[in-house]
Amino acid sequence: MRETVKGKTSREIVALILEFSSAPGTSRHHWGTDIDLNALENSYFQKGGKGEKFYNWMFKNAKRFGFCQPYTPKTSRGNKGYNEEKWHWSYAPIANKLQDDWVRLFKEGKIQFKEKFSGGEFLQDLAFEYVTSVNSECRSIR
Repeated sequence: MRETVKGKTSREIVALILEFSSAPGTSRHHWGTDIDLNALENSYFQKGGKGEKFYNWMFKNAKRFGFCQPYTPKTSRGNKGYNEEKWHWSYAPIANKLQDDWVRLFKEGKIQFKEKFSGGEFLQDLAFEYVTSVNSECRSIR
């Protein structure tokens, strides 16, 4: 179900947008390590869906090849970051290095968000949470 923005604060609106969309400078796809496979709907990969068999194979075997699903159910990631994306897979050995670099640069103040849009002032706080809230199994692949 899609939420309406009516009655929401600017911070709440930004958080709603970030559930599935990356803020500029935070997309793992831009690192060249992450890909979206086939359908962009979780239902495609769930039990009874056309991609169920494929997803089950990926879930079981991807780690052998260095891949992982970074956005698993939010409950497994402290209810933080993006919603689950069964279609989104990451090549972890390189993605982990780039994430470490991003975090270091962010903490050094070298990554800043100065977007001029309603709610943009909240991006600096939220960006760190969204970039770092990934499946812990991904972080274990080096």
